[in-house]
Amino acid sequence: MDAPGHEIRFFVIKSEDNVLHAAFDACYREGKGYDQDGDSMICNNCGQPFHSSRINVVQGGCNPAPLMRTLKGENLIITQADLLAGAGYF
Repeated sequence: MDAPGHEIRFFVIKSEDNVLHAAFDACYREGKGYDQDGDSMICNNCGQPFHSSRINVVQGGCNPAPLMRTLKGENLIITQADLLAGAGYF
């Protein structure tokens, strides 16, 4: 997703309890993003792991910044407005 002058990256991960979690793919301090390792997302800046069940729950520091999402039936819905709200992370 692009905002004027910004590429907005995000990821979705399913935790072990089958909940879909979404977050912006930008470390709070460096914008370097995260890589997945099993059931965790790893900060590409500091190497800190974040368990999938904590994404969208824990905020601050280099925790992945939550991205609002809803489920409609089996479809995951992320609105353009919610994506654009994260443009400041990039």
